[in-house]
Formats: sequence, structure tokens, C-alpha cells
Amino acid sequence: MGSLGGAKLDAKVEVDFYKEYNGSDSRNALRMRQAYAKLQWDNFYILAGQTTDTISPLYPAINPDMIGWGLGNLGDRRPQFIAGFTPSVGETQFKFIGSVGEAGAVSSQQGDDEANYQALVGLSTP
Repeated sequence: MGSLGGAKLDAKVEVDFYKEYNGSDSRNALRMRQAYAKLQWDNFYILAGQTTDTISPLYPAINPDMIGWGLGNLGDRRPQFIAGFTPSVGETQFKFIGSVGEAGAVSSQQGDDEANYQALVGLSTP
């Protein structure tokens, strides 16, 4: 992709047939889990589509269908736009990630029609 400064294009589509327990059959509804496109330059990327929240992509249970909203997860997956910068100094990696996403992704009862803004600053060392 020479016209985009050597960016690498990545995309993902992930679906399943999980349905909440309020139906008669637990495998009869197609559900979009993730669907996004990502442009990656050395240590900078932009992503557009549906994926896990920036600040709480936790799966505390063995079964990844149990989101854990009552255990500290603030969200789940939502349509969003993410920009990330992940420079390294030696074996230490820094993370600066910001996202803006659809509000009400967890519950349509949240009552706000504004966007959801999240930011993450992180440090990983050996």
C-alpha cells in the first residue's frame, strides 16, 4: 500500500450463534462479535469497526460469553474508531490508545445518545 505510507491492512470478521437464555434454542441467532479494518504503520495504527472496548477488554470467566459486567467490566464490544501509538524503548513498550465509539452498546437503556470516549495509557516491561 505505497499510497498510504507503507501501511499494512488487516481485517477481522468474527461471528457466532450464541443466544441469551431467554430463547428456546441457544444456537439459533447469528451474532456479530467483531468486524473491523485496521491500518498499521510501525508503531501507530487506526482501526474502524466493532471490537472490544479500549479500557475494559476483560474476560474473567473461563467461558468468554460471560462478559462480567458485574465483576468490573465497563463494556463489551461496540462499533468504534481507535487510534493507537505503541512505541518501544528497549524491551519496554508504551501504549497510548484512544477511542470513540457508539454509546449504549451494553444496554439500550443507558439513556444517553452521546458517543463513548475511552483512553488508555500503559507500560509493559519484561
